[in-house]
Amino acid sequence: MAKTTLWMIPDLHVHPPYLVYFRNCFKVESDTQLRFRFSAEERAMLFLDGKRIAEGPERSGLQHWHYGEVTVPVSAGEHILSAQLLALGPALTAYAQMSLAPGLYVQEDSNLLSPDWQYQQLDCRFVPPVPDWGTYARLHCAPGCNLQAYRGVGGEWQPVILAEDCRELHPPQLPPMKYLPDTDFRQEQTLFHFAEYALRWGVYHFQGPGQVKIRHLEPAYANASELPPATREHNWDILQLPPGEVVWHDYWFRAGQTTELQLEGGAVLKQAEFFRTGYPHRYKVDFTHPEPAHERLLELSRRTFECCTFETYMDCPFYEQLMYVGDTRVQALITYTICSDWCLPRKALRTLAEAIDTAGNMQNRYPGKEIAVRPCWGRAIAQVQVYIPSFSLFFLSMVHDYARLRDDDSLVQELLPRLRPLAENTRRHLCQDGLLRMPGWNFIDWLPNWQSGVTPGG
Repeated sequence: MAKTTLWMIPDLHVHPPYLVYFRNCFKVESDTQLRFRFSAEERAMLFLDGKRIAEGPERSGLQHWHYGEVTVPVSAGEHILSAQLLALGPALTAYAQMSLAPGLYVQEDSNLLSPDWQYQQLDCRFVPPVPDWGTYARLHCAPGCNLQAYRGVGGEWQPVILAEDCRELHPPQLPPMKYLPDTDFRQEQTLFHFAEYALRWGVYHFQGPGQVKIRHLEPAYANASELPPATREHNWDILQLPPGEVVWHDYWFRAGQTTELQLEGGAVLKQAEFFRTGYPHRYKVDFTHPEPAHERLLELSRRTFECCTFETYMDCPFYEQLMYVGDTRVQALITYTICSDWCLPRKALRTLAEAIDTAGNMQNRYPGKEIAVRPCWGRAIAQVQVYIPSFSLFFLSMVHDYARLRDDDSLVQELLPRLRPLAENTRRHLCQDGLLRMPGWNFIDWLPNWQSGVTPGG
């Protein structure tokens, strides 16, 4: 574990929501390697001379905030390391994003960077996303905003502020997520029909001036005439392009099978690149089957599993992207059965254990927006805490699954201090008739005649 002390932030008067770019201009005398650790809140995307080199940090709970590690070759000459920092605040950030205090942290090992960091805030606003609620907000750029800032050029740059941060940083628990070119699509002017539903990052090359609107849809459509209308600003990311070439990187991956761009005022799409992402599973099973129908089912199941696994398990890749205890137990069992890499279920166990309070109550999903006090700034964040009592039993079963299937007593021992109050709290609500009657949202399933998913009398 590394204890951090100083994080870079924009001016103290700059508060979320914002998209800020940091830059470090440096010069090297001969070909070498740039090595550094970084962390960020909420998310950062890093570029070297305009080329994307990293994104993160790995999503986690507040007690295990992670750093990322970067090693990249640099040639002799002048370079710019830049970082895009997305900080949306409690009202607009994704449901699965936790927050203490926004900022960027860089600890260099190669002694190449300049001590002088600068920042520039993108002139934009944010609106809640529709229809993919619960994910990161839509971005609307103002005319004249500097869309070249990701390269560390253009606009006006200001010196950063250094702020103390008391959180512990932990090494990554997972390998880097996939970032693989996806060219299996059909292009209909500025509409992209993908062969498969997947998680994707988009990189768009434009010629300005003009306006660009980008939206991502979950289903597949035969042609443009079938697309649902999108008249609300909440449907689109909107860019105002200056004259000349502009490259735009999605600031979060999107799930689905269709991407639409609308161009106005002379804007031209020169090229669109897409990159599949998700957890890099290593499978130990064969998904072929002599019966074609069974093989199609296996393929569909595999792709569904892949779309619900990123830096955490997810209940839905298009909407809220939360790691619910009930879904996660099933997903972990699938992982044990078909994968040789168990890093993701191990991380899920550690992360979900943070959702248990000292009284033995367990939130139904984690990480997620919740009560927290900024350790150095003393500001409280808004919260929503929801307890589904049966999920406490699911988590106990999930730990039992791991203990039974994996010879790893160390992780089970690590989790025991959290499990004991959880089990004791459950036992306290065991009635004489043998039934558990626990307070909370006794959710079972979404049925029309059940109120909020709770059985009659439940």
